[in-house]
Amino acid sequence: MHKKRVLLTFLGALFIALVGFGHAQAVHADNYQTNYQVLKAGTSQTSYADAYFSKPAVVTPNGDSYNVSVTVSTEHSLGRFPVQILNVNGQTPQVSKTTGGNRDNYVFTFNTKSVKQVMSGNMKVDIDNIDYHHVYGFNLKMDAGNVPALNQQSQANKADQKKAQDKQSTASSSTDAKTATKAKSSSAVTSSSSSSSSSSVSSSSSSSSSSSSEKKAKSSKQKKSSHKKASSNKNSQKDEKQKPQEESHASTSAGWWIGGLVVVIVIGGVVYFVKK
Repeated sequence: MHKKRVLLTFLGALFIALVGFGHAQAVHADNYQTNYQVLKAGTSQTSYADAYFSKPAVVTPNGDSYNVSVTVSTEHSLGRFPVQILNVNGQTPQVSKTTGGNRDNYVFTFNTKSVKQVMSGNMKVDIDNIDYHHVYGFNLKMDAGNVPALNQQSQANKADQKKAQDKQSTASSSTDAKTATKAKSSSAVTSSSSSSSSSSVSSSSSSSSSSSSEKKAKSSKQKKSSHKKASSNKNSQKDEKQKPQEESHASTSAGWWIGGLVVVIVIGGVVYFVKK
């Protein structure tokens, strides 16, 4: 059980180390490590202080200049941070201090337009154990053959920026195409809905027109039937008026015939009685 725990702990530490290493590589992809020498001021001779400088230096292109970070590492037997860089390349450097084990690390960072030129500076050394306190100048010569020129770095950055812009434009164009497709589909749906609504409107209008025509036909039929009824009523009224006239005429004719017959009978009787 103990062996399993140890194995799991080891694997976890290895995984964290690999992830941290990959992250460091990604973050510091534009950093360049280069060797250098600390020379006596105004000469090409190596300074005694060169033994206290850690190699290599870290060079980072930054726009129109380089950021250079150099580390001075000394043991605690010489005192706490016995070496201080007062100035370099005409400027006061930025300083950070760390302690690890028996050593003090003094990191100074400065800017330069060119890492291939010899840069001058001044340092202060204070070693209390031997009562040594001294300020003297030095030259810094860098072996920066692996560091690209600023214009090349700028071109590389521009190329990277262009790639990023191309990716963004491609993504935006694809997004625009998708938006246009969606707009077309929505317009098609709208047009189909409008056409269906217009067809429904036309069908409703046609149905209304047909119903109105039916109503007109019915009303005309009703008018015709009413006209027929009125004319038939008039005819019946005429017939009814004519019937009493005919009946009165017939009765008058019958009266004349009866009267004539009575007169004939009377005249015949008179003649009969006269002859007798």
